Amino acid sequence: MNTASCTRKVYIIFFLVLCCTGVAKNSFSQTFNSSINLDLGFENVFHGVPKNWIVLGNSDYINYIDSSIVHSGKYSAVLESKESTKSGLKAWTFFLPRIAKGKTLTLSGYLRTENVSDGYAGLMIRMDPKVAIEIMKDSGAVGTNDWKRYEISLPLQPSITKNIAVGGLLLGKGKVWIDDLRVSIDGKDLSTFNDSIYPAIQDTQFSGGSNIVVEKLDKDKIENILLLARIWGFLKYHHPDVAEGRYNWDFELFRILPKFLAIKNNDDRDLVILNWLKTIGGDSVSVRPVKHIESGELKRIGLDWLDRYSLSKELINQFLMIYENRYQGKDHFYISLSPGVNNPVFKNENPYSNFPFPDCGYRLLSLIRYWNIVNYFYPYKDLTDKKWDDVLTEYIPYFVNASSEWDYESSVLLLIGEVCDSHANLWGGGDQIDFFKGDNYAPIGLEFIENKLVATTNLYENLKLYSDLKLGDEITHISGKPIDTLISRLKMYYPASNDFVRKQNMAADLLRSRDTTLKITYISDGIIREKEIKLYPQTMLNRDAVYRKKLREPSYKFIAPNIGYINCSSLKNEEISKIKAAFYNADGVIIDLRFPPYVNIFNSLGSYFVEGSKPFVKCRIPNLSNPGTFNFQGPIYLKNDGKHYKGKVIVIVNYNTQSSSEFTTMAIQAGNNTTVLGGITAGADGNISTILLPGNISTAISGIGVYYPNGKETQRVGIHPDVEIYPTIKGIMSGRDELLEESIQIIKNYRKHEN
Repeated sequence: MNTASCTRKVYIIFFLVLCCTGVAKNSFSQTFNSSINLDLGFENVFHGVPKNWIVLGNSDYINYIDSSIVHSGKYSAVLESKESTKSGLKAWTFFLPRIAKGKTLTLSGYLRTENVSDGYAGLMIRMDPKVAIEIMKDSGAVGTNDWKRYEISLPLQPSITKNIAVGGLLLGKGKVWIDDLRVSIDGKDLSTFNDSIYPAIQDTQFSGGSNIVVEKLDKDKIENILLLARIWGFLKYHHPDVAEGRYNWDFELFRILPKFLAIKNNDDRDLVILNWLKTIGGDSVSVRPVKHIESGELKRIGLDWLDRYSLSKELINQFLMIYENRYQGKDHFYISLSPGVNNPVFKNENPYSNFPFPDCGYRLLSLIRYWNIVNYFYPYKDLTDKKWDDVLTEYIPYFVNASSEWDYESSVLLLIGEVCDSHANLWGGGDQIDFFKGDNYAPIGLEFIENKLVATTNLYENLKLYSDLKLGDEITHISGKPIDTLISRLKMYYPASNDFVRKQNMAADLLRSRDTTLKITYISDGIIREKEIKLYPQTMLNRDAVYRKKLREPSYKFIAPNIGYINCSSLKNEEISKIKAAFYNADGVIIDLRFPPYVNIFNSLGSYFVEGSKPFVKCRIPNLSNPGTFNFQGPIYLKNDGKHYKGKVIVIVNYNTQSSSEFTTMAIQAGNNTTVLGGITAGADGNISTILLPGNISTAISGIGVYYPNGKETQRVGIHPDVEIYPTIKGIMSGRDELLEESIQIIKNYRKHEN
């Protein structure tokens, strides 16, 4: 077999494996109602990225949107290998709305190639989980070619297909432009083939606006909205007809909300609810004889809110019947679990990107959708600072009374902060928040060191933009305001698992502004000084300077005599066998997890440090057969069937150690002779689940609960090190890595003790 064929086979396998990894699942499984405009021509671009498209594959490629070379329209999508690329694969990927009917799905599109070699460029269809895949492995484009139309097809298998992805890919070297993709079912274009779409997607009545206006928001209206939010969420995740996609549940909210706002008394309210249930098949289940229902029973099944609102026994009984006959299928229209990992996937949630500032109804939809997602599927709801019921009450006025896009975005951001999760932030759609913060930054990296705001990194060394400010200088005031005052005023806009992480996240933004200069007061060499520091667009600055430097460094080396060092940021799985051989007789190994691992290494590396088999974690996942409840899964074991490492192991962590880094730390921590050294970690573990909200807002939550085998929490509290040590201002000034130095010293002391 020739080299190109070998490369092709390896990376086809790589692509298939990638599609099943936890990293990819979070993005792969997000679908939403987009039958009107699938944007398969890359025209809906936001901040240089085509909306709803994701890029997957090898990091040795670049991807971008091109406005100069297109087949039609304003943009095409590009995949291009780098000079350093030896082999690999990259793909632009789009997830289609769920397909209910039809025999054959066809993807067509135009490709333009330049110097494609050692592989090919092609189109891609993938049906999950492991149903079918077509990536043109025998008919892809090679060499240099002008625009040419290509077409591929796969048979539809709706009974077993959970997700359908389409897109274009580049395997090997070269460059490909992708444009004007089209999807059809049995020869009919998907955008007009309504017979193949769920009724929920066919309903477009409120696509132009909700027409909801809330006047004189008083206590009674708030109580009615609270009850409606509860009922709407309960029916969304329990009612079989809603679960099967027979109703556009967003628009059902707009249909029933005016009636709730007009309620005058409890009898009127109960009649409104009963009539609503009848319209959605609520009376399709035979109602058992009315009987007295104890509050304890309602609380046990999570329906105690029915009792709090003094609903009639008949109505409570109706909800109980829906609960007892709740959806038990495996193809819920709005919720599923990702294969393998089992974090929740919030499907068919329309972001309504055509409404940058949604009207009152859509704003309430945003609040009610988010609140119910957290209420039913957030594994850490019991760890929030406020009772989740109280959050809904508090935020109804914010969302109803928002009078501008800024008011809406800031309300969403504050709401996101209530889950106390560093995975939860305004990850997309916050253009007014970004405008408020500004696009200009000082050319320095800032951290809180010894509880002081300190310059720690030069972000643009070549132009020497520091001027009088140098590493280790402490900034005490910005624009005349003390740092503590700024932190107090702004911290509500920085969601985080705990205050320590929040402050470190804020540090990067404190010298950020719409202005091009900021006046600062700082201490340098013990002297208080003032200066006006110049700010630069972030495009001029390497704001990830430290992380990018780590990526360029070797993944492993001997850092001191007989002491190994593993840089997880650049470590690849194929190097682990080499590490085991190189470090087997080393006195100690230092594993640096202050930045995220390049690949998933918790098992392949962690198992090297245990003898035999040992549990290191157990997970809590949503129970979709009974929404709002969770099941423990595991524990997960590390298993080593070969030689295990017997020397001293040090894991270095800090506030940047988050999510996969924390999970990996837990795995290595299970080793026979491991010490965790550094500062408290971020406290945000568990695979990320994406949430889309009206106004084209995207956010996320930690989708599974992660615990030690004995049930000890990691969320919010993080992983507490065995040796707690933090950088010092003196160390920053002298350019020392004090955590690494202490790790080396511990291993040396351990070696002396052993000898």
